[in-house]
Amino acid sequence: MESKDQQSDDFGTFLQSVQRAVKTDEELKSSSTLRIMSMLSKIGEVELVQLMTVVEMQWDDFSQGINSLQSAGLVQMAETGKGGRIKLTSDGLNWVNALTASDDKDE
Repeated sequence: MESKDQQSDDFGTFLQSVQRAVKTDEELKSSSTLRIMSMLSKIGEVELVQLMTVVEMQWDDFSQGINSLQSAGLVQMAETGKGGRIKLTSDGLNWVNALTASDDKDE
């Protein structure tokens, strides 16, 4: 069983990753990261090329969104012969679940 200190430390780490991901950049970049996160939560690990096709974004917006999410620790990438695979980290999955729970409360 986790102690209270461990739980609050885990939450602090999670909160820091969310704060890094949700920057006050232009609205397009924010919506790009949300679309990428949402799609990754639905399809799991996927090739970057396939993800870009599914989210239907311009390359610039897509790569900025991926870079932002990766620097925030919300996605993890692995090199492959096809360019790379991407998936949500555990923090990324928690972040998407928190957003989904928040959206459910608003309805």
